[in-house]
Amino acid sequence: MLQLNFKLEHPKNLKNIYITGSPTELGGWDLQKAIQLQTSQKEINNGNLISKTSINLKQIPRNTCIEYSFFSKKNQEISFENEKNRKIKLIAFSTGNKFFNDYWGKIGKQFQSKIIIRFKTSYKTYFGQKLFLTGNCKELGMNNLNKAIEMNFINHELENWQVDVGFNFISKEKDIKFAFFIRDQNYKIITESSSRVLPIQSSVKRGFIQVSASFNGNSLPQDYIYNTSPFIKVFPKKFQMNSFVVSKIPLWESQNKKIPVHFQIIYSDELENYEIKLTGNSSSLGNFNLEKSIPLSNQNFPIWETIVWMDKEEFPIQYQYFLNPINSQNENQIENQIEKKNIIKDRIHNFQISKYYDQEFIQDPQAIFIDSGKFNLENKQNPNIKKVAGVSIPLFSLRSKKGLGVGEFTDIPILAKWAKSANFKFIQFLPVNDTRMTGTEKDANPFLISSSFALHPVYINLDQLNPPQNIMKIVEQKKMQFNKMIPNEKSKKSKKSIFKYSRFNYSEIISFKMEILKQIYQLRKEDILKNDKIHNFLAQNSFWLPAYAVYCTLSDKNSTFDFTQWKQYSKISNQEINYLLSPKSEIYEDAFFYVWLQFILDQQFSQAVKTTNSLGISLVGELPLSVNPKSADTWFYSDLFHQNHSLGLCPDYFDIRGQKWNLPVFNWKEIEKNNFEYLKRKIENLGKYFQAIRIDNISSWFRIWEVPNEFTQGIMGHFEPSIPIHKNELSSIGINDFKRLCEPYLPLHVIVSYLGKENAENMIPIYFEKDQENPELYKFKPDFDTQMKISMKMEDGELKEGLLGLLTEVCLIGKSNYENFFPRFNFHKTMSFQELDGNIQFNILKLFNQYFNERNENIWIQSGQTKLSLFTQTTEMLIIAENFSNSDSDSNSDSTFIDMVLQQMKIPQLKMERIPKEKIKSPFNNIKSFEFNSIISTSTHETENIREWWEIMENKDFYWKNILHRKKNPSYFAEVDICQQIVNQHLNSNSVICFIPIQDLFSLSPNLRIQNPKDERIFSFALNDDSQWKYQIQIPIEDLILNEKEFTNKISKMIEISGRN
Repeated sequence: MLQLNFKLEHPKNLKNIYITGSPTELGGWDLQKAIQLQTSQKEINNGNLISKTSINLKQIPRNTCIEYSFFSKKNQEISFENEKNRKIKLIAFSTGNKFFNDYWGKIGKQFQSKIIIRFKTSYKTYFGQKLFLTGNCKELGMNNLNKAIEMNFINHELENWQVDVGFNFISKEKDIKFAFFIRDQNYKIITESSSRVLPIQSSVKRGFIQVSASFNGNSLPQDYIYNTSPFIKVFPKKFQMNSFVVSKIPLWESQNKKIPVHFQIIYSDELENYEIKLTGNSSSLGNFNLEKSIPLSNQNFPIWETIVWMDKEEFPIQYQYFLNPINSQNENQIENQIEKKNIIKDRIHNFQISKYYDQEFIQDPQAIFIDSGKFNLENKQNPNIKKVAGVSIPLFSLRSKKGLGVGEFTDIPILAKWAKSANFKFIQFLPVNDTRMTGTEKDANPFLISSSFALHPVYINLDQLNPPQNIMKIVEQKKMQFNKMIPNEKSKKSKKSIFKYSRFNYSEIISFKMEILKQIYQLRKEDILKNDKIHNFLAQNSFWLPAYAVYCTLSDKNSTFDFTQWKQYSKISNQEINYLLSPKSEIYEDAFFYVWLQFILDQQFSQAVKTTNSLGISLVGELPLSVNPKSADTWFYSDLFHQNHSLGLCPDYFDIRGQKWNLPVFNWKEIEKNNFEYLKRKIENLGKYFQAIRIDNISSWFRIWEVPNEFTQGIMGHFEPSIPIHKNELSSIGINDFKRLCEPYLPLHVIVSYLGKENAENMIPIYFEKDQENPELYKFKPDFDTQMKISMKMEDGELKEGLLGLLTEVCLIGKSNYENFFPRFNFHKTMSFQELDGNIQFNILKLFNQYFNERNENIWIQSGQTKLSLFTQTTEMLIIAENFSNSDSDSNSDSTFIDMVLQQMKIPQLKMERIPKEKIKSPFNNIKSFEFNSIISTSTHETENIREWWEIMENKDFYWKNILHRKKNPSYFAEVDICQQIVNQHLNSNSVICFIPIQDLFSLSPNLRIQNPKDERIFSFALNDDSQWKYQIQIPIEDLILNEKEFTNKISKMIEISGRN
């Protein structure tokens, strides 16, 4: 199949433009079947407009000439551009993509794209499957799977797929990255574990590049995990780096020169005393003479690569990679399936150059890129499995003797030093983004971010700014105040710096730091405003930093971050941002303070990351799902959010009523219009500091749980995207009384069941009135007919919860004036459903279960795969998916498709022993059954730590006897030996990474565990007070290193014995 892509430049007064021509795909000159071009309203330099369209030619005879012409239509009046027709001559083997740029009325002004890249791969597909090509540039769809290029099946015997892509130019600054994927008729996708880099150095106006790459969609989980940043860039290597520089592939003007051929293969196992070499059957490849073989560089480990200059007469070629011992007499292990089948797994590779045919033009490739996939040895059938351990702690929870009452970026290397001595390879943090909004303790929540990009000033270290002596004196006094801790009894006896439980004072600390920072800025403002490094930083972060700086400044001027309350600039354009951050603006100097502040934060964090990585420790960050509704993001990128709904979570393990987070919902349709640029920038920004990221609530990347603003409980939300139930579907099963199912079902006995008899008698006159259409029912008075109205008028308590619950007594959530509906989650538990006729119950159950489990599954799969592919294809960070949603088996919705997609994409899921997917089968997960491609954790920031969990455990006897295999009766408290056994079982699981929160580590030490484990809780859904998100460890990090060596050695030994070192 051949795709023809037409682009026409024309005067802007021409509106409706069509193309017609000789092929049936262009209408066969029948003007009624002509194809209308899509016109961009963006004018180009000369004031003209551009219109585009594409057609697929399925049957193309060789040496065919097709004709076509453009015409415009206005009020049924047709005007052709020219009396002559345009012509395209198609020579043999016309497949792939052809690009034509035409000018209205100017025949002969046609030109092709400058550089053609032919992408080719081999894969055996099944009925309904198609192969696609995607990449990081606009020609390849900007990594948007919905804009990927469909490839052409060209050889049944070899299962070859191929497509030609035209590039107007190839950037010197940005390499082309590409990947293949397979999509079937149900939109299920098989993706590759990572994208490839095509390093081209082009100096030509026109050229042809041939690319041959192995499809690695059926790779093992470790092929993804071990090729991410922690494993290839941070963890210490045991092998010798053979990293001579391999330059980019040069693309020359002349065809008389030899062809540069870039060979590469992937080998991620650590090779001690070995290097990889290349040989082949041509003179340039050494004619299979091992003494003339070519060494490969691992400068981009795990890729081994080289460039060989070859004559085109040498093709076709056969070639092999082999292991060559360095300073050793061991035999070479050569890839040869026939001769050494017992040693080598891979085959001899074959390659043939192909020509490019275009109208009268025929060309050999001027450069070749060959990616041979993975190098596999047969004696490596069971890969070298590496398992590691990590410690979890919020950055704000750290204490240091030099800090200012809260963890700071400069504390990270100190923590990393301790982590290394304890045999950890990861440190996991919560988000470190700016959250300043209200100026109160509520801003301590690291998930209520005011910017997806800005770092939080609370983590800055003032000492490193070398403030003047008078300011430093004030800082030292505040250190004594903020760092004041009361020694506990154990500390007094042992003379160790272990302190009683305390929480840091967020609002005081951030207020003081901002005050000092502004004083320092005023003293050094003249030099700061002229600092080239800061201006370069601003330019490098132009996507977000100018808007953020102006947003913060206007918030200061208006004394509120709520931009809807501002008198001016509540809505703003990019031009206004640029003006306000220019020297002409009155607020320029104030706004530049925030530019300087982010520059300093970036310097301190980047240096901390560099030092930490040099110790062999990787940092794990977190990607929050949304932002504060009054954030810099929602102000500047307002079209990317829906403000009339809130993000939430359907009922699950953590909350049977669901959750409403009061966070804006992404407008994914608008985000996709710009090829997900906003999301890509967020990923890129995280990648500056972190080597792995945990994606919070992964299910929301497939389907968002959207809660209308009028409700306060997440149970009244619905999934988006989804196909709602239409009223005709309900009518077809005998349901026409939509009001009965959509409005709260409130007979007297239902009200009594929620409020109690006495309370119901007192509250009915205040909150309810009789339903005029059905006197046996009540309805809420207008002042109380939404959860939001009740929440604003009543204090928390049982009566309020009862009223809120009555408003959820519905089976359907109506939409568009009773035209479309969404089933209420767990509708079958409502009295509204239970008091329906049995036949109606049966029909509703069947329809609603189909909605949750079948109706929308393909939509959700496509939605999740499209977004997650942006992570795997655009970053080297290890992606970790948190997927605890719908862990209660009593829920309506089946989320197994999420597991299927994550497994196929090789993205490891975070799992916990206490949160089983199917609670009805067992109250606990069997951690021995956890697969390698998973992450295990003893607890998280939103669950109880081990000690608190043990005290409230519902099935303690079962756990005691069947999991810990202990006799007698379980103790009420989780003593050290119990905690140690639980941690050990987690460390000995099959999961590739085991995370242990710092509180669970402290539970292993009689000295470090505090009396009440509840005081170590970071966040609880049951609490709503100022203690949330303020937990701090009870010992300075410096003392943890110096004075707790026995504790550290104990952990180190446990990790070593588990094989995670």
